[in-house]
Amino acid sequence: MLIPFSRAAIAALLMWAGLSMLVYGQPAPPEHGQLPKNELVPPGAAIGETPGGMMPGADPFMLLENSRQVQADLDLSEDQIRRLGHSGQLFRNQLQELAHATDAAAKSEMQRQIWTSRGAIAKILDRQQLQRLQQIMLQIEGPCLAVNDPRFSQELDLSETQVTSMATTCRQVAMEMRAAFRPPTVGEEPCTALYANRDRLEGLRAQGRSRVVALLSTSQQRRLQDMQGRELTLEPLVPPQCTGRKMAPHDN
Repeated sequence: MLIPFSRAAIAALLMWAGLSMLVYGQPAPPEHGQLPKNELVPPGAAIGETPGGMMPGADPFMLLENSRQVQADLDLSEDQIRRLGHSGQLFRNQLQELAHATDAAAKSEMQRQIWTSRGAIAKILDRQQLQRLQQIMLQIEGPCLAVNDPRFSQELDLSETQVTSMATTCRQVAMEMRAAFRPPTVGEEPCTALYANRDRLEGLRAQGRSRVVALLSTSQQRRLQDMQGRELTLEPLVPPQCTGRKMAPHDN
């Protein structure tokens, strides 16, 4: 089975769909409880309590549709990629309609759409591909994913105290990253802001992951490593207009 789609995943997918809005920033969103991975928009933008993310893998559909590295790693066929693209577009359209809803019914419908999308992916990928996708998602989401998914918590044999401590740390780091985000200033090249935010947020994300992992025992840390499988290093997705334009601080 697939790991649950996080609300971060929804934000990532919607952010990619609304690229021009991403590059020029969004109003500060509410806090959230998972590590964000986005350098284009404030962690949490677009949907309440979502960290957002532009790493290929922050959302399974975006990962499978846009990362050639993952497509090759999973040995996806052209037909699978085509079908994933179709299902992903339907998913985006459905979530766009619910993105700004705040009532309980709309949130419930959003959650239903997320679970429906999991089934769509499961119908397209075979069992081995699904297992590998789960490993890659855990690599990217990190230990905070274990807090949000009971199956991972059980596999790591987390105590209630550990789950509480890890959840608290994940929220703290998410707030720090949200505060560290800097939208483009008036007249600033958006791509410059993108790379500056990437450097700043990636550093905080790595530090935060270390803080959460430190709450695990040595044996649990080894188990987490095993659950992640063979490492796959992914490059962040970059908006087309910023491709090949690595500006400050990367050029310094």
